[in-house]
Amino acid sequence: MDTLFGFEESLAKSLGCIPMAVRLKLDLVGIKLSLSQWTSLPVDTRRTLLEAPVGTDPAAWERLLADGLHDRAEELRRLPLDASPEWADAGVVPSQVSEQCKAHGVDLPLAKWASMPDLARFALCKLSRSGHENKNFPAAAKEFGL
Repeated sequence: MDTLFGFEESLAKSLGCIPMAVRLKLDLVGIKLSLSQWTSLPVDTRRTLLEAPVGTDPAAWERLLADGLHDRAEELRRLPLDASPEWADAGVVPSQVSEQCKAHGVDLPLAKWASMPDLARFALCKLSRSGHENKNFPAAAKEFGL
């Protein structure tokens, strides 16, 4: 979960937007982070948050984030943890992902969905949310071999 996708390549140096890998980590620890909070962090801190694992010690990752924001008197906004997020279910392609696939002429068989890494499934779910401009969906689909 410490990777940038090709469709996020423009983020590589500055990390000016929140990468999908960091978005997933934020969801896993139940934190809503604004873009202004993210960009207020030094680039080195952003890179550390991208590279640091959440897995076995989510509290340690959260402390890295809180410490970075502490100097800016920013509070972390808590979100409820989702015990069964759609991206985590390898047995069902979420309807909004199917709809985006159809809209872009992309085929996503269940077997392909099931074989994708969690981060890729997470990214497709995020990129297919209603109200999202979905501009990176086609590039992500291509990158994921769809």
